[in-house]
Amino acid sequence: MQEKLKETINNDNYKQEINQAMDKIINEVADEVKEVFQKMTFLNANEIEIDSNPNKSLALPFSYIVSFISEDKKISGDFIIGFPDKRMAVTLCSCMAQSLNLPSIDTFDDFANDLLIELTNIITRKITLKWSNYNLNVKLNPIVSFENCYIEPSSGNTVSYLMKFNFPFFKLIFRTLINFNSEIKEEKQVQPQPQPQPQPQPQQQVQQTQQPRNILVVENSKTLRHTIVRMLKKSGYVVEEAQNGEEALLKYNSFRPLLTIIDIYLPKMDGITAMQIIRFSYPHAKFIVLSSSSKEESKVIASNMNLYSYLVKATDLKAIQDKVDEVMSMIKDSTYVYNRNHDKVLGLN
Repeated sequence: MQEKLKETINNDNYKQEINQAMDKIINEVADEVKEVFQKMTFLNANEIEIDSNPNKSLALPFSYIVSFISEDKKISGDFIIGFPDKRMAVTLCSCMAQSLNLPSIDTFDDFANDLLIELTNIITRKITLKWSNYNLNVKLNPIVSFENCYIEPSSGNTVSYLMKFNFPFFKLIFRTLINFNSEIKEEKQVQPQPQPQPQPQPQQQVQQTQQPRNILVVENSKTLRHTIVRMLKKSGYVVEEAQNGEEALLKYNSFRPLLTIIDIYLPKMDGITAMQIIRFSYPHAKFIVLSSSSKEESKVIASNMNLYSYLVKATDLKAIQDKVDEVMSMIKDSTYVYNRNHDKVLGLN
């Protein structure tokens, strides 16, 4: 009990230290972002609004997200650069092109996307360099563009900082979400083990049951995960979530989803390993892989898992929703049986 209390105190102290450091450098970060925009667009922000731990949710029609995790694995989170609408993103790209003596940009194309990715890279790396001065070193994941991103307000082990930059022709929103990962320590005490594959049972032990519309979403970016979960729940699905491969195993055993949406690149245990362990115990488990990589080797590995779909994260929510609806419709048309002896979903077609 004393050890647990000591761990809680240490976690609270760590969280307080990070909060104090963030409060110290938030204005420096705002100045860094403002300087980047001034150099890349020749524009000055008319106004900068800073809000620590905003208590309202935020919906961004168009955004770029960079997830990160600290070297000591104590914190993770997301940098989010978003726009109230896509036209403002085009306006920003046009200003950047003009400052570089490039042709004007009138529509959002691959070149505009490349410019915004470069801008996001510069901003996030400048901020992480500033963080390193406070002994907070983080690893950045690949940038993901996303439409209709939904961000929940700060709560529990999450803190956030919101900056709004009002430029003459557009508005930009920069938000940093930080998750304190103290709860992950308890997960390490549970080591998921592959379970033996269930043996076929006599026909009289098998009975037909109605399966719920359960979906498990496994994604290390909290912002992306919550956005997808929120969308699926609005469509009537029963949704659980996991932030890493180990947690996915535990959730799968207790939740028994008909479909799992999973990222390949996950902390603790990667998505490929998690799928292999799940398939060992649940041979007919259904997966949609959602990854930030479009590399062929990842697709080949994923294809060997007999997946329903492989989607790159740089897509809009509608594409994910359509694919989920398609797969769940196929599952609904299949015949499923439940074996009470082994307590497993067998999913026989």
